[in-house]
Order: sequence, then structure tokens, then C-alpha cells
Amino acid sequence: MKNIKAIILMLLTSVICFTSFSVYAETNTLKAGILNDYSFDGNSISEYAEDSVNTILDTTASTNFIANEINFDDTTFNKGISDLQNGNIDFLCMVPVSDAFLAYVDYTSSPIATGFLGLYTTDYKQLYFEEFDIFNQIKIGLLKNSYIEKILSDFSAANNFTYIPVYYDTVDDMLNAVKNNSIDAIFTPTTNNPDGLKLIAKGGKLDYYCAVRKDNTNLLTKLNSAINQYKIQNPFYLSMEYTKLFKRPYSNSIGYTKEEQTAKENHPKLRILAPDNNYPSSYYDKDTGEYNGIYEDIIKKVADNAGFEIEFISYDQSEMSMNGIVMGKADIILTVSGSKQGLTTATLPYTKVSYLPLVKKDTNIFEDSEIHVGILADDSWITDYLDDKYKQWSVEKYSSIDSLLTAVENNTVSAVLVSLTDLQTKTSLIAHPKLSILQDFDVEVPASLGVSNLTCNQHIVSLLNKTIQNVTLTNSELERKVYTLNHIYVPTVKDMLKTNKQWIFIILLVIIAIIVFIKWREYYYKKLLHTDTLTQIPNKQYFMKTAEKILDNNSDKSYLLTSLDVRNFKLINERFGHIVGDQTLMNIAKNIKSKFHKNGLYARSQSDSFLILVEDTSQNRELLKSLVDLDISIHNTTNYKVPLKIGVCPIPRYNPALSLSLYIDRANIAKKYPSARNTNYICYFTDDMNKKLNMKNMIESEMVRALSKGEFVVYYQPKYELANDTIIGAEALVRWNHKEKGIISPGVFIPVFERNGFIVDLDFYVYEQVLKMQKHRLDMGKKVIPISMNVSRCHLSDTNFVDKLEAVVAKYKVPKQYIEMEITESIFSQEDSSAIALIYNLKEHGFTISMDDFGSGYSSLNLLRKVQIDTLKIDKVFIDSTEDVQRSQVIVEEIINMASKIHVKTICEGVETQSQRDFLKNAGCNMVQGYFYSKPLPYEDFSDLLNSSK
Repeated sequence: MKNIKAIILMLLTSVICFTSFSVYAETNTLKAGILNDYSFDGNSISEYAEDSVNTILDTTASTNFIANEINFDDTTFNKGISDLQNGNIDFLCMVPVSDAFLAYVDYTSSPIATGFLGLYTTDYKQLYFEEFDIFNQIKIGLLKNSYIEKILSDFSAANNFTYIPVYYDTVDDMLNAVKNNSIDAIFTPTTNNPDGLKLIAKGGKLDYYCAVRKDNTNLLTKLNSAINQYKIQNPFYLSMEYTKLFKRPYSNSIGYTKEEQTAKENHPKLRILAPDNNYPSSYYDKDTGEYNGIYEDIIKKVADNAGFEIEFISYDQSEMSMNGIVMGKADIILTVSGSKQGLTTATLPYTKVSYLPLVKKDTNIFEDSEIHVGILADDSWITDYLDDKYKQWSVEKYSSIDSLLTAVENNTVSAVLVSLTDLQTKTSLIAHPKLSILQDFDVEVPASLGVSNLTCNQHIVSLLNKTIQNVTLTNSELERKVYTLNHIYVPTVKDMLKTNKQWIFIILLVIIAIIVFIKWREYYYKKLLHTDTLTQIPNKQYFMKTAEKILDNNSDKSYLLTSLDVRNFKLINERFGHIVGDQTLMNIAKNIKSKFHKNGLYARSQSDSFLILVEDTSQNRELLKSLVDLDISIHNTTNYKVPLKIGVCPIPRYNPALSLSLYIDRANIAKKYPSARNTNYICYFTDDMNKKLNMKNMIESEMVRALSKGEFVVYYQPKYELANDTIIGAEALVRWNHKEKGIISPGVFIPVFERNGFIVDLDFYVYEQVLKMQKHRLDMGKKVIPISMNVSRCHLSDTNFVDKLEAVVAKYKVPKQYIEMEITESIFSQEDSSAIALIYNLKEHGFTISMDDFGSGYSSLNLLRKVQIDTLKIDKVFIDSTEDVQRSQVIVEEIINMASKIHVKTICEGVETQSQRDFLKNAGCNMVQGYFYSKPLPYEDFSDLLNSSK
């Protein structure tokens, strides 16, 4: 009893533990609503919220697990509060602190995202950035019951202007109203400038929190823990997340004053001086007809954001850059590092460019040293910065990178400054092994626009500065652009010779040796790949590849494609051995090569088959004909001549659509076409063969469809008992009722099916039709007689054939006394053991066996000794014979007499005359079938005949 209690306790404990583990292992998924009342094009609140929340929770997941997955869905103020109260969502995102929410939710202790509130209007409104004195009584659009109206009220009071609020149901209605001039402006929280609107006042920073239902303290605690932990790891996480998504600080939203707007309207197009050959920083692309480069890409974006048109002018068009400013031909210099001579004002830097000091190896200089420094003439723009920061340096300019580096190598200067860009695209230290990069310091030069004081006022400078803050390219981003350039400087031959003279000769010798070795190896393996290993003539792969090229390139010429093989080559191997067989093949190949090596293509195709392609000329036809006279004998054997079969397919004009393989098939057909004989012969492919080939192709392409569509029809030829002339059985025959060609004789399609194996499917189709018919007659109570069905030689290789046959018989439940399996005698010659095994298997399963075409083979009597059959079907050749009729009749009488003595019934097929019928009856034959009694009948006619019989 105690043992039973212990077992029960253990089972309960296991169930509880398993249940606990399953619950713990379940996926914990939370649903979050994103408060998105102010969602519109360009205002990516949803993406911003998802990114911020996921970043915080993913970063702190190892110590503060909240959920495996969070499903986000946009919502509005009213719906979000309702879903939160009803439990449809677990928490809200992007919720600002507002009295409107306090009654329903608890906020997280810290925000998850930030943005700002902005006052926006259309570009054509005469309202400008922070000109509050003209804002009085403007109509401002707000959403109904908006949580930001209190902020707007405080903001207007703080800046001494009044407004008229206009309320809307949706943000789209509000945007349409301001664009249609129904109101003057909209006040909205935003992450980006709304499309088509300009900023005229910033209402201040707006932080967004997560909020939970008031009673959900557990989730609130977890969220607070995660946010606080992330805040400790990333103190500036709010600005970091904003900048990551929007590519600029949230404080950098642009608003233009009236003066700046007026300056832009008065000067809508800026002419910018830019070098045209300083790839990749600044260059003119001749293919596109445009200025491109890293600097141009930045300035194009600045101009586009500020609303300026720009025109780039090369230095060559205005002599030197400063001359272009003085002469008033340009408004801006693309790159300056400081204001110059009172003529230009430098904007804020739009990027910083790293310059690396290069010195001779083992040279130590310091940033505060008085040194002579070299720079490229194309980098003259950095001299203002150098003069200001490195007053102790003297600077010399060089026209090319080579002359610059040579100067430091020759001690003309102490160091040179080369930009990271030039070091990647114009030179390589591989070409200057004496130099190294000084690790103690580098020079970061701010790149600004130099705005002309002659053609532009300071409001344009101010406007450009505001815009540049939004598109500034940091030094690290510039370096990433440089590292990902498609163009990288590759040391020239001159560079390599200069630095590695002592190794060049050795390397060249090694390269030449490698090339020679590779070429030799390619030649060797190519020859090995294309050569038959036994005969050392080309193989089929080489023949196919080369023949197609010859035929394609000479489509105006006629060719002869020949297929040659040895008749019964298998017998040579079996009789004389494989070594003799190989010698025979080499002898044939040697003869073919001697005849066609000058004017033909030849190959060993496979086994004992060879292919030859020659132009169709009288001379080549004679050469092919001479193959018939080849006297190839087995070595050391004088009385065995090797018989050759030769088929030729003429190619009057090569048609690539037919493929080379088709022409080879035609040559093979011609080769097999003559009747069997032991002498050599040559046969050309003819139109008659082509028709038969087309018929074969049609049969093979249509057979599957025809079987599925029921085009194969079973006919029945009655068998009559001679003793009383009554129907005692029938043979099932098949006809093809083609949809277009009508009835196709089995003599046409059966041989094709036996070669390709489709006869297996057809046989079982016939079995199904016959057994279905017999089942129907049995169910109807009508007369049923045994039906014999053919077994193809293809079934011999299927060890499951009898089981499959049994399955069909079982399906229709037809007694086996009404089934007879008919096997042709000819299958015993090649598959003797398999055929005998099949007959034994059928007999063991209770099937009656009939042997068809008895007497037509060479082992008929031996078969009667080996196998137990029920019926012999005497081949019709014995009663059709017109020569020596008496001799044939004696043979038939003896067959019938012999069969009777071993208790085997006899039937003779092909009985067409009264005299044939009388002879067979007198000879003691049991049954006959043939046109004398009935031709093969479709089922309807056969059924009528059977119903009317006794």
C-alpha cells in the first residue's frame, strides 16, 4: 500500500513539474498600442516608437526579461485608452504627459523617445520664423480634445501673441485645411518637417513615455527597471535614438526668418567654384555632364534642403578660385578652411577631412615642431586652417602626388600632408617604402563653404548654416565613404620596379614557369577529357562539341554522319575474351583513323560504336563504302571475320533545331534497318525510315496522353472448341483509336512500347478492362468465359509482377478459372531463367498458362520439359505455309499428338479457311481462333456474340 502511495505521489509531482515547465516555456507576447493621432507622411512616429522600445527591451533582456515578442499597433487617444482599460493591449507607447491621461494611466518614470512641438504653415504664407509680433489672431489648427492645446496656450502667452483655435477630427483634415488656406498654421508634435510646410516656431521639446493601466503595477515596474537600466548604460539615449532614425539631432529642425527667406528669394541660384579633376572629392563626370564627388553630394543636399538652385563652375572657367570671387563670377567656393581677406565668410563645417602626416621612416617630429610641410596644390584650401592652428609650420605646394612624396623622400620637406582619400585613390605606400605614416598626430581640417561677401549677404550665410547642421557629414562617415569607394589605387609597374627591382626578374621567371605549367596541364587534361582511353581516338564528348561547331559554321554544305558498330560484339567478348575484344576495337579505330584523319571527324561513341562526320562528296562516299570491305579478323583466328554494321544519315543542310543527337539516331536506325546477316553492310537513312521514325516519335509523345484519355480499346477474338464449334474462350487484344489518325495497328505501337517499357502500363490497363468486363457479366448473371491476356517480357524484371496482378484480380473478385495468362515463347531465348520462374510463380497462385507462338523458336521442345503449361498455341506459320504443306502438317500433327500425351491442350491461331479448320480437327487440335470464325471484336459486338451463344 505504501508503495502505491509513493508511486502516485511521484506521478503527481511529475505532472506538476511538467505543467510548471510548460507554462514557463510558453512564449510571452505583449501587445502595445502606439499613440499616433498625429501620424502623417514624413512623421514616422510608429517606426520611431517600435525602434525605441525594442532597443531598450532587447538591450536589458538578460537582466530584466519582459517579453519574447511585442506586437505593435497604431491607435488614437480615445481608442488607446479604451483598449488599455479592456485589456486589449498591455501598454501604450508615445504618450506625452498630459492631464487628459492622468485619470486612466500610470506613466513610466523616464521617457522612451523625444521630439518637439512645431508651428507650421505653408511656404507662401507671409509668416516667418519666430516673428511673433505678426502672429496675433492667426488661425491655428488642432485636433479635438488634443492633449497639446494647453502647451500651445502657454507657448502663445510666453511669446505675447494670440490665436484662434480651429478644431478637426483627424490630422489629415487639419493638414488639408492649412494647405487650402482655411487656417494659417497647425500646431503639432513631430519628428520631421511635414511635407510642403515650413517651421515658423518651435513650441519646445516633447518627451514620450510608456503608460500602463493604473492597476498594472507589475508591468510598470518592469518597464521602469528596463528604461532606467538602459539610461545608465546610455545617458544620451533620447538624442541617440532620434539621430539614429532621422539622421540629425531633434533640435536641428530648420526655421527661416523673414530676412533669410527674402535673401533666398532675391538670390535663388548659387554659383559654386569647384575643382573638376580631384576624384573622388570633387570632379566633373564627362559621361553624365555633371559635377560629382563627396563634397558635391553634401552641397547638393544642403542646397536642396535650403531651396537653392546651384551651378558648379570649374576653376579653369574663372582662373583661380579667389579671382572668381573678386570678379563676381561665383558666389561660393566649394572648400575653404576659414574666411579669407574679407572677401568670403566661411560657413559652419559640412565635414572634416583627415590628413595623414607622412615622413621618412625612423623620423620623429612633433605637432608643435617648426617644420617645413608639403601639401598638394589641389589642397591649397587647407592653408587658412594650417596658418591659424600651426603657425610654426611653413607650407610648400606641389603639383602632383609623386612630386610631393619625392620631396619628403629627398628631405626637401620634413613631412607631407596627404588626405585619406588621396592615399587610397592616388598613391600607395607600397610604391614609397622609405615613407611611413606618423602615428603621433593627424590633422583634421574642417571643410566649409566660402560665401562671397560681394554677391551674398549674411542672411544667406545664416540660412546655409542652419541647413548644414542637418546634413553634416562626420569625419567617421567621410572615412567610411572613402573606404567603400570603387576606385582604389593600384601600384603601377613603375612603382613595382622602383621598389622591388631585385625580385622582379625572379618573379617573372616564376610567373612564366607557372603559365607554361598551367598551359601544359590544360592541354593534357583537355586531351585526356576528349580522348577515348582504349583506342586513343576522340571520344563522343569531343565529337558532339566539335561536330556542332563544324555544322553551325558550314550551314551551306552537306554532310554525312555515320554510325558504325560490330554485330554481336558481345559474342566476341564471350568467346575470345575481353582482351581480344579490346584489340578488335583498337584495330577498327586504327582503320577509321587512317581513312578519315585528313578530311573527317571521328570518335568512339561507346562500347563497340563509332561515329564519323565527313562532307558529302563522291570521294567521301567511296571512303565510307570502303568500310564495308574492311577485313578485320580475330587475332590468331583465320576463320572468324568481324561483321560490321554501318548506318549513314545524310545532312543536306544542318538544322540546329533538330539537334545533332537526332541525326545520330537516324544513322543508328539506318544501321539496324537491314535484315540480320553476317557480312559487312552499309545503309543510308531514307524517307521511309524517316516516316517510321516520325511515327515512333509520335507514338512515344502521345502514349501517356492516349492511355489517360482511354484511346486504347480492348478487342476480343473468340476461341472455338473444334469438337462442337462453340465459344469456350477469347484472347484480349488492344487497339489504339487515335483521336486524329484513327485505328493504329498493334504491330506499329507494341514494338515501340516493348522497347521503351510503356508496355507494362498498357498491359495492366488491359488487365483492368478485361477483369472489369468479366466482373460486370458475373454481376449481371450473364455467360462468362476464360479470357487470355498477354504477359510482356518487360514484366520478367519485376519481381512484384504476380503480386500486382493478384491485386487487380482481388479488386474485381473474378475467379481465376476465367483468367488465362499468355506468354510468348520468344521471351525464353534471352530470359530463360526469369521466364521459367515467372511461370512457376503464376502457377503457384492458381493462374492458367498458355504459351503463344509455339514452334517459332529454337527451344520449343526443351521448354515443354522445363515448364508446366496448360495450353500450347501453335504458331500460324505452320498452317499459312504454301511451301511443302504436307511437311508442315506432319509437324502440326506431331505437336498436337505430343501435347495430348503430356496432357496439354492445343489451340491454333490464324485459322482462315475451311480446309485449315478441317485439318486441325482431324489432327485432334482442341481449339482454334481466326477469321474463319471471327475477327477481333469490340466489347459491344463480342458481348452480343457471347450472349447469343450456347
